[in-house]
Formats: sequence, C-alpha cells, structure tokens
Amino acid sequence: MFVYLIVVVSALLSTAFFSRLFGVAPPEGRIGAVDGLRGFLALGVFAYHFVLWREVLQGQYWGAPVSHFEYQLGQVGVSFFFMITAFLFCRTVVFSTRVDWRSLYIGRCSGSIRFISSWSC
Repeated sequence: MFVYLIVVVSALLSTAFFSRLFGVAPPEGRIGAVDGLRGFLALGVFAYHFVLWREVLQGQYWGAPVSHFEYQLGQVGVSFFFMITAFLFCRTVVFSTRVDWRSLYIGRCSGSIRFISSWSC
C-alpha cells in the first residue's frame, strides 16, 4: 500500500508542478491539484479496464488481473476517486452560505444521466 501512497502523492505534486510550468490556473473555487489527481486516478481505472478486456479478448477469463499492480490500479483508483469526490461535495456544502439543495442534486443527477446516456448510444 505504501507504493500506491507514493504514486498518489507524486501525481498530486506533479499536477501542481505542471500547472505552474505551463501557467494554467484552475477556475475560481476549484483546486487544480485535486482535479489533476482525479484525472490520474481515472486514468488508472481506465488502464485496469483495458487489462481486463485485453485478457478477455486473448481468450482468458473475465476476472482480476494476475498482476497485483494492475489489480490495484482499479481498486485504489476507484476508492480514492470517490473519496476525493465526496470531499469536494462536502466542501461545496460546508463553505456555501446558503445551500440550494434542489439545484445541487439536480446538477449532480443531470451530470450522471448525461454520462450514462452517452454510453448507451
């Protein structure tokens, strides 16, 4: 698990480094390093699914990859991605002076519906 902590911390630091190097500033109210970390985690989950499908297409079974590292790409990536998403959601609620719950949940649900419908076409 220590290796994965090093990977996550390195990804977090590299996003801050590259944003300063290229002069890219996050939009107001966003944490650029956290957005970058979520991108790296999503990339890890993508790699995990790529490995799963590669094994299926080679005639093997659908299951956990043999490599422990490839297996952890998916498990750690999803876990950290959802923890960071929950942190950002709670941050929005805590630092808002007045929370409009209806628009908050409609925005969350509409984003999920758009994502799911894009895969069904």
